Amino acid sequence: MKVTLGIFSGRPDPEWQVLTSDPNYKEIERLLEIARASGYIYSHMDMPSRLGYKGFLVLNTAKKEAQPELIVGAQTVELQQLLLKTIPDGILPKEFCKKISEEIERGNVKANAQHRT
Repeated sequence: MKVTLGIFSGRPDPEWQVLTSDPNYKEIERLLEIARASGYIYSHMDMPSRLGYKGFLVLNTAKKEAQPELIVGAQTVELQQLLLKTIPDGILPKEFCKKISEEIERGNVKANAQHRT
């Protein structure tokens, strides 16, 4: 799966692949399924317009017609933290990741609209 961390404005957001060999992959898949079933996955079009952390976009690269899914909000804190843990070393400074983690824990960042996928 391809993961994009919504964080920057004016420059590309960090992107990386989470491979099936990643130790967190199965748990990410499980939490994604729970979030989908509970209605806490949003359209990529609903990424909030704000400075700083805006959520994660997750794209299932195994599906041809797949659209990125927005993962954000208080209901998916565990999933967001797990996605943050998969970020490869060197993409963002550790203190930056710590601030993002704190923002996730607060659960205040929400999708713009309520158009769930």
